[in-house]
Amino acid sequence: MTAEISKPLILIVDDTPTNIQVLAENLIDEYRIKVAVSGEAALEAIERQGPPDL
Repeated sequence: MTAEISKPLILIVDDTPTNIQVLAENLIDEYRIKVAVSGEAALEAIERQGPPDL
């Protein structure tokens, strides 16, 4: 669990599920992943939870 927490958090913002899936599958080993399906949703997530590392 500690190794998971030490990974940088990346926010993927895309409205196409296939793009989200491809990005997440390729980044999951090195990053913790959060997803937003719009710019507005991304900003709301950042306001609630703070900014991602990337």
